[in-house]
Amino acid sequence: MAFWGGSSAFRGRLAALADATASLVLFLEFVPYTLQAWLSTQVAEGRVASEAAAVLMEAQLLPTVESMNAAGIHHFDGHFGNLLTDGHQLFFADFGLATSPSFDLSGLCNERWFR
Repeated sequence: MAFWGGSSAFRGRLAALADATASLVLFLEFVPYTLQAWLSTQVAEGRVASEAAAVLMEAQLLPTVESMNAAGIHHFDGHFGNLLTDGHQLFFADFGLATSPSFDLSGLCNERWFR
């Protein structure tokens, strides 16, 4: 602990890590554009790029939503700022309002329209 200046916060962190019953390693992938920014660029490039962008969106957006919904996951905040793309594939982001049958909802959130 001397190396960390005897920090009580660090001591508490080490104790919590030692007592933890599980650990998690999270790997994140960088996706460079929001759909909003990328689509604006494609529109500015002209008709061919715009049409290719529309084809990408049509091919991936609805099947992805259908797949999530079939698994019982409902995003509830899908907009072009919460969709990411690398120009080849669409990714949903920001699941802060998402629901799933495996989530325990309480109060108003347990209303039928959230299910």
